[in-house]
Order: sequence, then C-alpha cells, then structure tokens
Amino acid sequence: MIKNFFKNHPIHKKIVPYLDFFFILNPLTFFSYWVIICLGMYIPLFSVDHSPLFITELDYRFFCLFIGLSIILSVYNIKKQLVFTSEFNRSVIDSYTEKNMNMIIHILHIIGILLLAFVGFANLLLGFLLLVINLILLNSNYYNMKNSILCFIVEITFALILFICGYIYALKIINFEFFSVKVLLLLIPYIILYLSIYIISEILNSLLKSNSVFLLNNINSQKIVSILVFLLSGGLILGIRLNDPLSSICICISLPFFFYALFRNLIKDFQRAFVYPLFIVNFFIITIFPYLAIPSLVLFWIGKYYNWHKFDYNFPTFLVDSD
Repeated sequence: MIKNFFKNHPIHKKIVPYLDFFFILNPLTFFSYWVIICLGMYIPLFSVDHSPLFITELDYRFFCLFIGLSIILSVYNIKKQLVFTSEFNRSVIDSYTEKNMNMIIHILHIIGILLLAFVGFANLLLGFLLLVINLILLNSNYYNMKNSILCFIVEITFALILFICGYIYALKIINFEFFSVKVLLLLIPYIILYLSIYIISEILNSLLKSNSVFLLNNINSQKIVSILVFLLSGGLILGIRLNDPLSSICICISLPFFFYALFRNLIKDFQRAFVYPLFIVNFFIITIFPYLAIPSLVLFWIGKYYNWHKFDYNFPTFLVDSD
C-alpha cells in the first residue's frame, strides 16, 4: 500500500517541480565526490590504525568540508550536464534564464567558500582553486568542445583536489607525516580502481552512442578491459601485501564484473562493471564513516523519487536489463 502510494499517486507530479532547483546541481554525482574525500581521510587514518571502523568522533568541520566542496563542484555539474548528459536533465535547466543561472552559480560559489572557511585555511585555498578552475571552464569553450582527453584531465584534477582536501582534514585529527612512500603505495590500488571505473563508463557511453567522445575510441574494448583486469589484479595483490582491507575487498568484489565485461562483452556487462564497483566502494566507505550513510541513502531515494515522477525513469538503480 505504501509502495503503491509513493509510486502511483498523482500528488507526486505536483511535488517534484519543487525539487527542480536541487537537481539542477546534478547531486547524484556527489556519490563519487564523497568517496574520494573519504579516501583522502582514510589513508592517513589507516597508516596509524590498521582497522579504522565506524569513526563517529567528527565535528561540524567534517560536514562543512563535504557540503562546501559538493556545492562548488555543483557549478561544474550544471554546465556539464547541458552538453554531456541526456536530454531529460536539460529540460530542467532550460526552464531557468541565463541571468538566473549566473546568479545561482555566484551564490553557490560564495556558499561553498564560506563553508570551507570553517574547515581551515588549507581547505579554503583548495576551494578557491576549484572555484578558479570553474570560472576558467565557464568562460572558455570547454563545455562545447566535447574533448574527452581534456574532460579526463579536468576530472582527474578535481579528484586530486578532493583527495587532498580529505587528506589535509585527516592530518588535523592525527599526528601523521604529510607524505611518505607508504602513502603512495596505498594510493595505487585506489587510483587503479578509480581509473577502471572511469574508463568503463567511457566504454559504456561509446557503446550507447551518447554525446560524449570516447577517450579510447580506436582501441578494441576487450583489449582495454583486459588491461584493466591485469591492473586491478596487481592492485589487489598490492592491497593484500599492504594489509589494506578496504582496497583489497573493493577490488576483490569488483573484479568478477570486469571479467564478465572481458569475456562476454555485452552492454549489460559494462553497465554492471560501472554501477556495482561504484556501489561497492560507497558501501565499504560507509563502514568507516557511518555518518555518510544518511545523506547517501536520502540522496539515492530522492533521486529515484524525482526521476520516476518527473521523467518516468527508474534512476538511480542497481537493476540491469537482461535483454
């Protein structure tokens, strides 16, 4: 009865327009942003404690860090989805005038910077760096170029800044050397997993003939996935040798989906190799930072609610069609 109400009652068609502003920010990308920040916090914590679990001794700065960075990156999302994503997101953005959109962008930048000011000076500087990159991209032809190599560089740059933000925050909690060879080694399995998920998403976009330009368009997808499987296997061995339970279990559970994509090579296999590893990393990160479970679950279900009643589209979902 309750499920039928949330799924079929006509009142929801009147409610979802009030969520348009929130979804202009493309908030579902926060899942990947939050994981990268958490990984930045996890590695120094793991270096001094080999089993950091259920860390709840966190103050307001923790939440300011996540919300501030997410808001600043929302500006990138607003413009990016106009060019790189499907039509159903554009219909929402097009309802806002250019003047209103510029005002929203400026307000988001200000709020994000103010929140990071509560976190610390180093995080504030990194927030300004994100802001500057946003402004450069907004005032360039970047969003119309559809250059996958440049897009890849931008995404990697954002991921690096997010990681450093989390890393610096963790250093304020513990007494830890800023950088060491061990930190670099611990990073390698996560870098491999991140790149693997990103490249699989590029392959999937290419197979679905989306508007994005495939970074590795001239290379057979099976050859690419075989390289990814080899790298992930090496990352798994390294994670086990370093006694890192997070990277080991994430790669170990994710690898079978990459094997399916390698040997069967169907679109649904690439969908699984993208969706499930992303979920797996989010799930196990939550065992370390349980507070993350609340916004993640709320965001997931609001996303499903909004997309279902706005566009009759079941997203996000862990279901993959069998046909």
